[in-house]
Amino acid sequence: MHKSVISTICETISSAKISSSHIVKHVLKAISIAKPPTPKIPIWDARVVIKHLKFVSPDPTSLYEVSRRTAMLLLLASGRRVHDLTLLHCDANHFVDNSDSITLTPTFGSTTDSRSHCQSDWILSAAPERNIDPIFWVRTLKEISDKSRGQKPNLFITTRGPVKPATPTIIGGWVKKVLYEAGIQASPGSFRSAVSSLNWLEKYHINDILN
Repeated sequence: MHKSVISTICETISSAKISSSHIVKHVLKAISIAKPPTPKIPIWDARVVIKHLKFVSPDPTSLYEVSRRTAMLLLLASGRRVHDLTLLHCDANHFVDNSDSITLTPTFGSTTDSRSHCQSDWILSAAPERNIDPIFWVRTLKEISDKSRGQKPNLFITTRGPVKPATPTIIGGWVKKVLYEAGIQASPGSFRSAVSSLNWLEKYHINDILN
């Protein structure tokens, strides 16, 4: 950008000469050293949340607590939107338990879905600690909600009142409360940005942190 600006100002001089000028290159290098670009800081640190999840053990018999924990882990592991959790079903066509992994095939409806493209499967691997093991909590959620779910295929259902598929607003409420309990004031919609920012800064995937 700096080269093009200088080239535009110096109309009487060939822009090609300016672009290849050693003096210009040295000046631009000096500017970059004197004022380096500000690194992109995550909205919040996912490692803080993971540490909190490791420390707090949910009641595995509570649909509410298990739903919250499962939602948190799936968002951390995938970097997806809260809305995408409503597309996860646990029927045979969308849920495959392979013992050492679980494959979830989302239904159509993501903001990135189109006639020619659907979001890919979610393939979950086990984590060494139960509190942050997505496989354990997805299985637990499916097991304790099967009776309440009835014919509804949705993995996430309401935990109070008449049983319905959990909406993005409901799931967002669960997630926001867990973030608050971890000491983070942020909206549920910040997950995607926080996870992707951390991946960029640390140069490794969030799954490496979970493991």
